[in-house]
Amino acid sequence: MTFNRTGYAVADMVIMGAMVLQGINLGLSPSTTEAINSVAMLAIAIIGIWTAHKTSTIKKVADATHVLTNSAMGEQLLANVQNLQAMAVLAHRFAENNNAGDIASAVAIDVRVEEAKAKYQEHVKNQAIVDATTK
Repeated sequence: MTFNRTGYAVADMVIMGAMVLQGINLGLSPSTTEAINSVAMLAIAIIGIWTAHKTSTIKKVADATHVLTNSAMGEQLLANVQNLQAMAVLAHRFAENNNAGDIASAVAIDVRVEEAKAKYQEHVKNQAIVDATTK
């Protein structure tokens, strides 16, 4: 799992600043130091909430892009199957004249149709697995 650290550099600096202020005696009253620490902690909380929101938004965009990309890939693979099937019909039609070259061509197209179907089915299966694990 990866973490998006947007905003955490600022939070880290605020924490370090608060720690430095605690370690240095600036002649401030304890109540002033506590007030500074409270403001620092509030700033850290706000930055943390902002970062969580930003990360959530990025994840939503990434998920939507993933769905669109995989849908487009599935459509391309299916279109390829359909185009090859149309070519196979023509090739078999030509092969009806019993020409050896036409028959070989029809057989070769049939092999390509089966390969394209297998690729499409593999994509559908893999996409189902990904969809099941991301929801």
